[in-house]
Amino acid sequence: MSGDYKKPNDAIEWLRNTTPEPDKNNPHFHGISQLGIGAVSVNTTTQLITNSIFNLATYPELVSTLRTEIDSVRQQSGGDWTLESMGKLKKLDSFLKETLRYNGHLTATFQRNVLRPITLSNGTVIPAGTTTLSPTNAINFDPTIYPNADTFDPMRFYNLRQLSEEDATKHQLTSITKTQLQFGSGRHACPGRWFASHQAKLVVVTIIDRYELKLKDGEGRPKGSLFQTNQLPDVKAEILFRKKGKDTKDTK
Repeated sequence: MSGDYKKPNDAIEWLRNTTPEPDKNNPHFHGISQLGIGAVSVNTTTQLITNSIFNLATYPELVSTLRTEIDSVRQQSGGDWTLESMGKLKKLDSFLKETLRYNGHLTATFQRNVLRPITLSNGTVIPAGTTTLSPTNAINFDPTIYPNADTFDPMRFYNLRQLSEEDATKHQLTSITKTQLQFGSGRHACPGRWFASHQAKLVVVTIIDRYELKLKDGEGRPKGSLFQTNQLPDVKAEILFRKKGKDTKDTK
């Protein structure tokens, strides 16, 4: 190996640095691990971004609100996007969080296998060997938790953050509570949710900056499909994009 070799700064090396022997240099272990990382990160982030694009096309009046915030925050930060400046995109954060609530990628999450019998506070006994899940969709559309739960309200969580100083730090896209389970819960909650949040924001900011988009004439928002507990956006759906400042034909 060359003396000037430098370790790559990537997920393979991150995992090798934290994995003990004998798996540390086991290619089969690392192959399976990388497939697992991809399965829980790539498709979920892609679904959030796809559903966000569908919602921007469905609610075009929202774009100007988000663009105003984007331009303001970008000007304050000298034109650069940093972790600090992206944290100031509160309306965009709310829009993404409402998209995740209303068009979530899972109907149930926080799956666990019961190792020993558990008695709940109401007397219900869960036997050992039972698989349990939290009903994410039922929570997301519970009107006692979210007023007008059947309505897509992009500023829902932004407005909640304005209620008090304490609420200002709650209700973020990455927040984990008993009623916000899209990223799991407890010590096993998604450790990459901050990265996913920044990634989704940068993609949506770029789209708003560069393109106009709309639904096809006469068509509504593309409907998704359900596979087991996965809610998937329509992979064959088409919406119209047009580059800003170009008087050209819409493209799909």
